[in-house]
Amino acid sequence: MREIKHVVNTMTALAILLGFLALWLLLLTDQYLLAALCIGGAATIDCLDGKLARRYEVESDLGIYLDSLNDFISLSLAPVTMLLVLRPIDRPMLLLILALLYLGAALFRLIRFISTPKSSKTVTGLPTTISGLCLITLLLFDHHLRFMNPVWLVASISLLSVLMISSIPFKKW
Repeated sequence: MREIKHVVNTMTALAILLGFLALWLLLLTDQYLLAALCIGGAATIDCLDGKLARRYEVESDLGIYLDSLNDFISLSLAPVTMLLVLRPIDRPMLLLILALLYLGAALFRLIRFISTPKSSKTVTGLPTTISGLCLITLLLFDHHLRFMNPVWLVASISLLSVLMISSIPFKKW
């Protein structure tokens, strides 16, 4: 079982590296689709490593912290960076406030996750994995189709932020 714990933690570390790669791609190149794939890869690994850890009962404090670090870098910071890169709007201060609101909600949700007893069937608040994937999906569709006006963007990001910090139970997946 010890080997499985190392495999799980290595998977999570790989997901964190994918998050850093996504940030690099977004900030220093114009490869936003490849960055989105890195974020999606990190989300996939996030799902798999948690399932493996629970299935083989190798959950550890290190794994929980690595998972939260991945959730913040790959599934919160990278999607917000994509927002800032792909969606410049006439009101940059509004964009900054939205980014900070989202990141603050993600941090709160992750800290709450680490510090509360675990339920076997639910988590409190929308998981950052789902929120991050929703955000990059909206951004990619909007970037290609320009279907979302700034009001909808503000509403969408606000809703995702509120759901992350809510006390609504979400089923584990």
